[in-house]
Amino acid sequence: MKYIITVFLVFMAGCSSVDKSVYLNPQMKNYNIKTVVVLPLENNNSERYKKYYPEAPDVVRDALESSLIKTGWQIIEREKISKILAELELQSSGLTLENGVKIGKMLNADVIVIGQVTSYVQGAVDDKSPTGELEHTTVGFNVRAVNIDSGVIMWKISVVDSDKNIFTYTNPVQGHAIKVADRAVDELVRSMGIK
Repeated sequence: MKYIITVFLVFMAGCSSVDKSVYLNPQMKNYNIKTVVVLPLENNNSERYKKYYPEAPDVVRDALESSLIKTGWQIIEREKISKILAELELQSSGLTLENGVKIGKMLNADVIVIGQVTSYVQGAVDDKSPTGELEHTTVGFNVRAVNIDSGVIMWKISVVDSDKNIFTYTNPVQGHAIKVADRAVDELVRSMGIK
């Protein structure tokens, strides 16, 4: 993929480790983004954890929306997206890119964000804690922004973050998801040169 610039960052700060990649399409010279639709995310968490964290896609989606709002972009309200999903008789899980673009056009958006949660866990390290107590959280997701008019991927974020300093959050894995989304979007904005 010679048309994609890759920025790999690995942070070891305190008790947290992050593997984050921000990919920008260098052919997109103008990131004229005003309105964004963040579509429901797929739950690609491991089967072992899906049943314990069915809320994972909604929590990560909410964290991404909050982080993206800080860029100044207008984020379309979920209720409007849900209404169109119902009208088109589509399920929120497993949305295709084609359907996502169609939804974006119906909502007069510039960009859709589509993707999946890849990891959303709070538990003992290696699930074999000698104390049996909660010892870490891990949050991961892959999302990409697609230009509504051209169908071209403008940017993509892949992140996995593990944090052992979980007692700084009221709800450890949810608080961690917010922190991860904020850091990923901050890196995206810096890479795009818009802030």
